[in-house]
Amino acid sequence: MGQRPLPSEIGEVSYARSSGPGGQNVNKVNSKAQLRVSLDQLLPMLPTVLHDGIRKSTYYAGKTNSLLIQSDDSRKQTANKDTCYRKLNELVMDVYNQNVPGETSEEQKDKVKKLQRAENESRLKMKKKHSSKKAARRGDD
Repeated sequence: MGQRPLPSEIGEVSYARSSGPGGQNVNKVNSKAQLRVSLDQLLPMLPTVLHDGIRKSTYYAGKTNSLLIQSDDSRKQTANKDTCYRKLNELVMDVYNQNVPGETSEEQKDKVKKLQRAENESRLKMKKKHSSKKAARRGDD
């Protein structure tokens, strides 16, 4: 999954009065943005491995089977709406990064090779010891 953002048409945006910055402005203007995204709409766009992580997020509203993301960081509706979509994309990327393993680094590959080599040498040493023990039991004819 690349860094491709989700379509901005997804979900429904509504506005309400905010408690954020803006002084008296927040009492008069509906600047807080609320993005509600139905999981029936979102999950078909995502790999199955991400579905549980999305449902376990703090934005999940179980009664409506949707995500509810709010923002009242700005005085402007459009900025708050953009923040909601950014939070949605960050949520998907965080769940992706937690559930999909990344590329193995060269350092990690070298470490694994060394451990495998040490394990193999140890195993061969034990085999030789066991073999010599059995040979000693046979004795000389």
